[in-house]
Amino acid sequence: MTKPLFLSRSSISNTVVTMILLSLYSLFIVGVDAFIPNAFTPYITDKDYTHQDLTERGILLAVAEYFESKAAPGQSAPPQAGSLTGIVNITARKLFDTYYGSYVPEKKFQSAIDDIVNHNSRVDRDHPREAAWHFNGEQISQGNDILLNLRSSAFDALNVSQPNYATARNMIGQYLHVLQDFYSNTNWKNINTSTYYSDLGVPGKSLLPIAASSEETCKNCGALLPCLFDQPVLPNNNKLTSGYRSGQDIVKPSRPTTDPQGKCSHGGKLDTSATTSAAVGGINKETTTAAYSPLSIDHNVVSDLAIQHTKYFFSGKTYGLRAVFGDSKFENLLQLHAGISLCFVIDTSVSTERDAIKQEIQKLVSSGSNPYNYILVYTNQGQSTPTVITKTNGNDIISAFSSINIPTNHSCTYSVSGTEAAVTAAEYGSKIYVFSDATPKNDITIRYIQAMATEKDLRISFLLTGQCKQKRSTNKWSFLFKTKREEQKQLHFTHQFLVPSGSNWIRSTSPITGKKVLLSVRINDPDAIISLDSIRIGNLKQALHKLKRGRMSGVYSTFISDFPKIQGLDVFVQGMTKDGLIFQNKSQEI
Repeated sequence: MTKPLFLSRSSISNTVVTMILLSLYSLFIVGVDAFIPNAFTPYITDKDYTHQDLTERGILLAVAEYFESKAAPGQSAPPQAGSLTGIVNITARKLFDTYYGSYVPEKKFQSAIDDIVNHNSRVDRDHPREAAWHFNGEQISQGNDILLNLRSSAFDALNVSQPNYATARNMIGQYLHVLQDFYSNTNWKNINTSTYYSDLGVPGKSLLPIAASSEETCKNCGALLPCLFDQPVLPNNNKLTSGYRSGQDIVKPSRPTTDPQGKCSHGGKLDTSATTSAAVGGINKETTTAAYSPLSIDHNVVSDLAIQHTKYFFSGKTYGLRAVFGDSKFENLLQLHAGISLCFVIDTSVSTERDAIKQEIQKLVSSGSNPYNYILVYTNQGQSTPTVITKTNGNDIISAFSSINIPTNHSCTYSVSGTEAAVTAAEYGSKIYVFSDATPKNDITIRYIQAMATEKDLRISFLLTGQCKQKRSTNKWSFLFKTKREEQKQLHFTHQFLVPSGSNWIRSTSPITGKKVLLSVRINDPDAIISLDSIRIGNLKQALHKLKRGRMSGVYSTFISDFPKIQGLDVFVQGMTKDGLIFQNKSQEI
């Protein structure tokens, strides 16, 4: 008989007690293949890391490290090392607050994270029975091949003059899922507890030896608590193995359960191989609940390794995505262009005020706001579409204005189309200045522009040179209209529909009428509200409940037992701010 790779644990009493207690509870049975996809699995606790937690935290730490290497706009030096990577319970909102020191919306960055997370969850939906996609059944070499293919597809999407960032995020999300499963499902923690496996999923790197099909890797640890052997008997303890899971395409070699040892199982109450073939037991570390994860006591250790490896994928010095493609593509991939735009819309009927307009633009450019970019929009007579000029240097935008060819005799107009173009091009939270000698024709026009600007949280100011056909002053500027917006953090809500699919609740963009649907809502700044009370979709209105399990804050949900037939899926949320104001905001689907 071949010698086993590991020796048994010496102290298991506390975990045995926990497992016995958990077996007394009736839980909704939902299988998982490794780390749980999200916080909606019934048996998850607030101590469990999900794939969503691992992915978000890894990305946030990679971006925090990047921000620590460069000065924020308006600052002369980068932040102190550790000031961002050390943020407790880091979120996109906390990271941006600390780095920028003033309100800069994180909405686009969070949207990029959500995109990667959603593609991460696809693996459990699309490949639940394929052991290699989860590093199960000792399919370690095959799992590594999957990683290499996904990495290649992601990098191919980026390695062109006009990168396809959506495709790259798709491939990266799936890559990270498979990568993270490696730590839950293999014995890596027994080989190296202090660091992640940096050679995994990297082209040109060789894997450690993998246990042969004839080698016994686990022994029976008893009916209640199976486990890996702790101490290796092979040289250097460097052979990789993983557990077999029932229902997948790689079947565990059959051995009588009375045999003292054999191949490892994935384990837990959802894996029948754990009780029907030796070695009886299992080695997964996907949760902190012993009934589902025999090595639940290792959950936090392997979760940290998975987070660090997720971060390494983006920020590794040689093979990391940022090292390979540079800062610009890294920023574009994660939509880190968080600064505001400073926009100028020129009504070309104001030609007699050209010098005064230039002086005002110069003053605004030199005001020290340090925008991400400058945008100039104008429409000359005969143009059907406004001209949009974007620059990153303020002097360049002043020069661009000076080159505009404005007719000397132009009818009195108001540039609605120019304002619309500016709203489209501007970053979130931007400032738009409209120079005109004509007032909007009525309140409907004002409301129209307000509606356009609401979603992107824009401030629009109309600077008049005077009323048409009236004497105009080139020395005074009156503000006709200014959106009433305090300089404060704006509330942003995102939602997703989830449907039961095999092992978990999985995102669906098209909920089916009459079926069960779970609606999840997340707020960007949980500390800004007292409560989030209800959602409305068409004529359907339901109460929201704060998600108390899982590690993510600001998540609410409602269960719809019979999804109604609805024209459009616009979701509105209602709640109360800390100031006691009731709000009703439209949520954006992830």
